[in-house]
Amino acid sequence: MYKCPHCGKKGISVWGKLTIGMYNPAICKECGNEVRVPYTSALILSIFTVGFITVLSFVDSIILKIVISVVMASLSLFLYLKYVPLIPEYK
Repeated sequence: MYKCPHCGKKGISVWGKLTIGMYNPAICKECGNEVRVPYTSALILSIFTVGFITVLSFVDSIILKIVISVVMASLSLFLYLKYVPLIPEYK
């Protein structure tokens, strides 16, 4: 669980943070307020994804593509969950 920037309590689930989008904020289970991530984080993740797909296009081995995909997906999930902050959404 992650701390809500509104109430400071752990009210945002891992799944809630993973499914946050531009039009889909997470809802704190403690206070009911909406939370999102900064738009710059989405931009950085998009650049990372394009770079990842570019690297995969140069790999010929299917097994190596699968290994690289699993490693890169795990790394991106870890970095997103650990370092992308939650910010309050105000209406």
